[in-house]
Amino acid sequence: MKKFLALSMSALISVSCFAGCGGAKVNTKALLISVFDGGYGSQWADDIAAAFEEKTGIEVEVDPSTYVDGFRTALESGTTQTDLFFGKKAQWDLFYKEVKAGSQKYKPIFADLTDIYTSVIPGEEKTLQEKLAPDVADLLNFGTEEDPVYYTYSWAIGDMGIIVNNKLWDDSWTYPNTTDEMLALCDTIKAAGKTPFVYSLDYSYWDGYYQYWCAQYEGKESMAAYWAGYDKSGRRYQPELVNLQGALEGLKVLEALLDNDKGYQHPASKSINFTQSQNYLLEGEAVMQPNGDWLETEMQGNYDPGEVDISLRKIPVVSSLGTKLGITDEKLSKIVSYVDGNGEKPAVESTKGYSEDEVIEAVREARNLFISSSNSHIAYVPAYSDKIPEAKQFLQFMSSDEGIRLYSNATLGAGLPLEYDYLGDDQIEMSAFMRSSHEMMKGGSHYMDNMKDRLRALGGVYFINHENYLGVSRVFSSSKSSSSYLTAERLFIVNYTYMRERWDTIFLTNAGLKN
Repeated sequence: MKKFLALSMSALISVSCFAGCGGAKVNTKALLISVFDGGYGSQWADDIAAAFEEKTGIEVEVDPSTYVDGFRTALESGTTQTDLFFGKKAQWDLFYKEVKAGSQKYKPIFADLTDIYTSVIPGEEKTLQEKLAPDVADLLNFGTEEDPVYYTYSWAIGDMGIIVNNKLWDDSWTYPNTTDEMLALCDTIKAAGKTPFVYSLDYSYWDGYYQYWCAQYEGKESMAAYWAGYDKSGRRYQPELVNLQGALEGLKVLEALLDNDKGYQHPASKSINFTQSQNYLLEGEAVMQPNGDWLETEMQGNYDPGEVDISLRKIPVVSSLGTKLGITDEKLSKIVSYVDGNGEKPAVESTKGYSEDEVIEAVREARNLFISSSNSHIAYVPAYSDKIPEAKQFLQFMSSDEGIRLYSNATLGAGLPLEYDYLGDDQIEMSAFMRSSHEMMKGGSHYMDNMKDRLRALGGVYFINHENYLGVSRVFSSSKSSSSYLTAERLFIVNYTYMRERWDTIFLTNAGLKN
């Protein structure tokens, strides 16, 4: 491996938080913005700030930092001079907690931003709420559709998929439509003397993918009920909530992908960090990687333009969806091709009693659902800031077409979760990789963990909650002779037992739902 500039730079940048996350402003009259300087960098903030200053006369200071947890510490301290945080964590629990900052108590500690969502963006015809992707708008809304309440702003689309190193791709291979086809492709790649995947166990994106396969299997309506705390029988806040069949099906796929005996993952995956794993992919040590649209921007300091050739492709549809619908994996694959716009509509006959239209629409929904990290790239304004109006103005400008272009050009073509024709805007200089991301997302919707319900935000209830098995990738990548290894089925059962035994005393109590 030859280039690890990002590693050393990250260490240097992380110290900068001490200026904006609680120290003194260089200019006390300026709007101070603290930015998570991770995947998308911070150049976009500098560019938007410069244009904003010129347009409004409001001075802006941008403070980049990789010190994620420092943002929360600074916010809760009540002493930070940061007026606007662009963070990497949503801090859902703080919406329910009373926080004392200085001599005053706040609940929540975030400034109310509703007015910038419901008012027309200056110089345009739409409100921010109208411009925002509907699924992201629902995620951020703490009120109702009729009476919305917004405290935060999502500052990245954060689309995820399978990144392919095109220099290693063999034209005889077919990119898979289903997870069974993905496993078969891994065998084909191995037979060609190449390694299918590389990732970092230290920060495993695979853990999010089994949850996504769960969403594909369950469907959007079922997942909405799950995130609201309802189990399959319609009961709310019961331990059976965690017994989602889709979660088990997603775990089974991940178990197969991470199986040590199969050797689908680069052996170094267990010892390298996520930056090193990205270098491994770009250097040709593996063909594919689970990752997101930020990779190129994050790694651009390590590689010269044109040195790498990568594309972002759709995550295959979970094969068990075909079983659920009563069709073969071959038929599922043909339907996936059809809903992608490739090939004719296949004849469908379900053994489970579903109509042809029901089967196709279920597959279409699964195929057009994309993992998004919009829910973790969250901006917020401290309720005690003395520059709340200026911070709101900045967010409105950022949401304008001009702001979108500035953001996109600084991130090689990445986008905000706003409805905008990125591919059709000739003022945006977009890399081939980012173009593949936007092409992938056409007609799709976002899937995001919705942690704002009390049971999630305060109780911490999630797919897997067992204290020993929070890192699912670690379970499946362990030696099968190790006590830490469990099959998907066993992990599913162990997790439910653990949850049921502690449901009232820990989870409901922590959520404030136990009388």
